[in-house]
Parts: sequence; structure tokens; C-alpha cells
Amino acid sequence: MFKFKLNFKNLILPFIFIFFTQLQAQELNVEPYYQLAEFTIGRELTKQEKQLIYQEIESLYNRSKKEYSTDVKQVIATLEKLNSIKNNPVMVAALQDRLVEAFYWSYLQNPNTNSNFLKIVFSSVPVISANPNTGVVITQRDIEGFFYMDKFISDLANKRPSFATPQEKQMLIEAVKLWTMQGSPQAQQFSQMNIIWVSTSLAWQKLTPSQKRNFINSYRASIKKQIP
Repeated sequence: MFKFKLNFKNLILPFIFIFFTQLQAQELNVEPYYQLAEFTIGRELTKQEKQLIYQEIESLYNRSKKEYSTDVKQVIATLEKLNSIKNNPVMVAALQDRLVEAFYWSYLQNPNTNSNFLKIVFSSVPVISANPNTGVVITQRDIEGFFYMDKFISDLANKRPSFATPQEKQMLIEAVKLWTMQGSPQAQQFSQMNIIWVSTSLAWQKLTPSQKRNFINSYRASIKKQIP
């Protein structure tokens, strides 16, 4: 007979480790969804908004842990990519726009969805117009970007903005909706206005006061030359 002594502690520890590792992998983790929402809308979620997202993800978790596991892994993978460009404002703006577009097309495929996540995204970044044939999505950010650019250029020229009153701004919005529906090139250009404004604003902020004055003087001089 062989004489040996069982070490129950060493025998059972690996099974305990495996059990708790599997348990941890199945635990509900809503934080990645909060982070994705906050990146997309460009602000922190309120306590109420977090609660709404928690309820949605908890429902998914309770309905299908397998589906939840796949979904949360995709969200985490997306966040890892987003974190790599978080210090680049232009790239952040571009990816925020792309995320809103992706969420919008996803919503159109299932318009009866009652997603709290999507409601928060679209209430924070309203979609003004979209054309599934051209893929163009124009959001409130693009509209605001255009108005910022209009005021910026008008200030450079020392002139009144072209779209200053609520009526003028609404007329432009209606025109943008029409351009989008018609598949006009203007709509494609307008869908980039948020990124254009962020890029312009960032470049302007980097100029010294002296450089800004020189640029303004040169710009106004070039305008005078164009006037017959």
C-alpha cells in the first residue's frame, strides 16, 4: 500500500478559483455602457440617466447572459479604441459623430425598440435629418457647428452673421432637411460641420494674439479687394 496524505487545501483551491472567476465573468457590469454613452454625447450622465441605462442592461443580463456577455465585450473593445484618441479633439468629434450615425441606423432597423440608451443619446444629440440612400446623417451638432462658423467668419469680416435671428436659423434648418431628402451634395458637406468647427476653433485657439490680429487684417484686406 502506498502511503500518502491528501492536502485538501491545495486540492480545492483551484476549483474555488475557477468558480469565482466564472462567477465574476457573469457579473453585471454597466460601467462600460455609461462610458460609451458619455463619450458619445460629450458630457457626464445624470444620476437618473444612469439608472435608466442600468435598468436596460440589467434586463438584457437577466434575459440572456450569453447575449449580454457578447454585447459588453463589444462595448469594452470599442472603448479601448476610443481611449486611444481621447486627447485628440478632432478625432473625438469625428468618432462621436460616427457613433451617433451608427446608433441611428441601428434604431431605424428596429424603430419599435424601447432602448433607454438610445433615447438618452438622441435627446442629447438630436438627429435633424438623415437619408438612408446616401448615408448622410445631420445632427444638432452640425447645425450648431455651422452657426458657430457663420459667426466666426462674420466676426473676422466685422459683419453681421448671415443667420442671426431664430427665423433665419429655422429657414436654414428647413433647407438642410430638404437637401438631405434630395441627396444634395450640400447635405454631405453639412454633415461635416461639427468636425469643421472643432478643427477651426482648435486651430484658432493655438494662434498667438499677434497672429490672430495679422490674420484678421489680411482677411479683411482680401475681402475689400473682392468688392468692385
